[in-house]
Amino acid sequence: MEYIISVLILFILLNATLKLSFWRWWQVLLFSVILSLFVLAITSYATEQSKSEITAWLNNPKIMQNVAVLITIESVIIFEYTFMQLQQALGTKVRKYLMSLLTIYPSLLLFPILYFVLAKLFFALPGVSFNTIAYVLAIGVFIVFPLFSWGFTKLLPEEELRLELMFIVNLFVCIIGLITTVNGETTYAPIEQSFNIKAILAAILLFLLLFIIGFIWKKYKKIKI
Repeated sequence: MEYIISVLILFILLNATLKLSFWRWWQVLLFSVILSLFVLAITSYATEQSKSEITAWLNNPKIMQNVAVLITIESVIIFEYTFMQLQQALGTKVRKYLMSLLTIYPSLLLFPILYFVLAKLFFALPGVSFNTIAYVLAIGVFIVFPLFSWGFTKLLPEEELRLELMFIVNLFVCIIGLITTVNGETTYAPIEQSFNIKAILAAILLFLLLFIIGFIWKKYKKIKI
């Protein structure tokens, strides 16, 4: 379980770094300072956690289901951001206020991740002072995020490629998050029933109807403009 969570954390960090590559340099620095100060602020709280308590959190179905909800919400926000950016690049009008909100939205999952990483470092480095570990992590956060976000802008200067990569990474975050957080349990037990062809046909017809309505509405808006 912890290995899958580590992979999930890496994907979330990569996704957040890609998101920061669309920010201005001073915005990235400001957010990195906030993250570094957060690491220093939670040091005293992280020292109070035991390894068994963190393991119990990871094995608690309710906690992990809540985490799955947070991951899903953030994934939806990132998906919406990538779609609106691509629409804007193709010349489609988008709502500017919504675009601005999605652009300045950072990955809030970074805060619980940093708390988790700090607590794990305390257990992995038993002979090192807690303050030393916290300061090293805070300095590392301040350096790594601006450096990697700048590196992505140089490695992939085309914004469309970074958007596509962020979409793919975000998709992996969503999938791995759901796989990790179910914790081997099924939230809703399946009900055995016969094959219902009428329900399937009704769902297909509903999908086609909504697709046709959306297609006609889009054509109508273009003609009206």
